[in-house]
Order: sequence, then structure tokens, then C-alpha cells
Amino acid sequence: MNVKGLIRELLLVLSSAFIMSLIIDIIFYEINKIFQLSMLIKAILKLVWGILRMYTPTLGVTLLALARKESIKGKLVNHGLRIQKVKDIIWRLIGGLVSFLALAICYVLLNVLGYHLAITSFKKVPLWLVLILGYFAGISINTLYALGEEICWRGYLLDVLEKRTNLIVAAIIIGVIWCFWHSSAIILLGLNYPKHRVEGVFLFLLFTIPLSVTLCIARRISNNVFMPAAIHGTINAVWGILYFSDVPYYLGSLGLCGFITWCIVSIIMYAVFKILTKRSYKV
Repeated sequence: MNVKGLIRELLLVLSSAFIMSLIIDIIFYEINKIFQLSMLIKAILKLVWGILRMYTPTLGVTLLALARKESIKGKLVNHGLRIQKVKDIIWRLIGGLVSFLALAICYVLLNVLGYHLAITSFKKVPLWLVLILGYFAGISINTLYALGEEICWRGYLLDVLEKRTNLIVAAIIIGVIWCFWHSSAIILLGLNYPKHRVEGVFLFLLFTIPLSVTLCIARRISNNVFMPAAIHGTINAVWGILYFSDVPYYLGSLGLCGFITWCIVSIIMYAVFKILTKRSYKV
């Protein structure tokens, strides 16, 4: 494919994802602004918002398949949505453990810096139970949600960009795109950074770039999008545990410590990738 054709494809996929996610964010922003809603209704709306928003990248890939008169199923399979039953379960289990490794590393970093997480803030629910439930939610229902993003970011987009660059460079580019795709939710709805919305966009960039490297390597190790989706889904389920602290927003799990954590995990994942494949991508 020539450069012009590639640019047209990327514009279709990314503009669809960005515009639809922005529309969804604006709708839910206005709903929260206009109506006085109970906590239950807000929780339900947040769940609906999350599902709709997370599938806007897959919508872009779907529209591309329709524009090129390709099979939608074939397009998704080609970009990593391969149903392999037992293997899928194994990769999801491993993906969840990768997220727990990151959780442990970030916890240690914060403690080394002198911050002690308020793990007693779980309203009488034992931390071990929160972790177990988070793990199984992460590799099951949350994986299904995360697939909406991973089919595009670590599926289609990785396949396209890696052909023009290499695995690591493609992962970094995807991390930047991924961050700014979240920007409207951060600014309008306070996602992850409710008190520091503008700064939050750029802090989130420090989080998404090394995390994207981990997820892209996971895609290449497993040869499907279920492992990165499981890592992504488990993060969404358990990373909030690290919010229960007095850590400054720029230093915490979605700040500097999060950046260092995912850099460490990325290095570990890349080493595993080299061992498993016995080849190294040019970095």
C-alpha cells in the first residue's frame, strides 16, 4: 500500500474513533450537568459510557472493512481476534498476572518513596478478596470491554505501523494516539485526574507510552489480542487500589511511579519476547 492510501486508511479509522468517543463524552457530560442523578444511576451510566467508548476504535476498523468491501470477521481475525479456546484462556490468565506484577512493582516504588497506601479504605472488604475479584473480573468481563480498544490499537494499528517502523517505535506512536484518544474524557469528565484535567492529559501520556509497549509485546508474544486485552482489563479492575493514598497526583500510579513501573515491565516483557522468539526487533 502506498503512503497516500495508508494515510487515508488511518484517517478513517482514527477520525471515527476520536469523533465518536468525543460525542459520547459530550453526551454524558451534558447528562451529568443537567440532571441530578442518584449514585446508582451514575454508576450504571458510567458502565454504559465505558462500554460505548471502548468500542469506538473497533468501530473505526469495522468502517474500514466496509469501505474496502472486506469481510468484517476476516478483518478482525487478521488483526489478532483469533478464537483459540484453551490458548485464549491461558493468555488471559498470564495477562492478568502481568498486571499484578506491575501492581506489585508500583506498590513497592511508592513505599520506597515513603508513601503508605491506605489499604484499610475498602469498607471492611479484605484486600486479598478485592485482589482476587479484581483478577477474575480483569480476565473475564473487563477483557471483553478492553477488546473494543485492543482490536484497533494493538491489532490493526500495530500491524500497520510495525510494517513502516518496528515494534517499539510503533508501540510508542500508538501510546501517544491512545493517550490523546482519552483526552476528551480526561478534560470533560475528569477521567483519572478529576482535579488536574489539563495536566492529566500530559501525565497520562507518561502512563500510556510504556504501557503500550508492554501491550504491543504481549500481542506479539501471544499472536492475538486477548493477552493485551486481559492486561488492559485487569489494570482497569485493580489499578484503582493504588489511588487510596496521599501520593501527589504527579508522582502516583498514574504519574511518575506509573511511568517507571511500566518501563520496568516493558523491559521484562521484551526480554521474554526475545527468549521466546529468539529474534530481536531493531530498536
